[in-house]
Amino acid sequence: ERRPARPLSLRTFLALVADREDVDRGQATEHARAVLDILREVTGEEEFHDTTAQLPGEYRVLLRKR
Repeated sequence: ERRPARPLSLRTFLALVADREDVDRGQATEHARAVLDILREVTGEEEFHDTTAQLPGEYRVLLRKR
């Protein structure tokens, strides 16, 4: 059963990552960036953009290429 998407602020998302991994917010931010970097690599730039364009603007901080 599909549930409707619900907004998730960046702050809440990173708090959930930090809690799940038992790390601080800085580490959670780096882990989220690493996952998104891998997603970019395996999907390609166009598909990555199509997917991440649906995220709230505040997530851009995680999407910057390093």
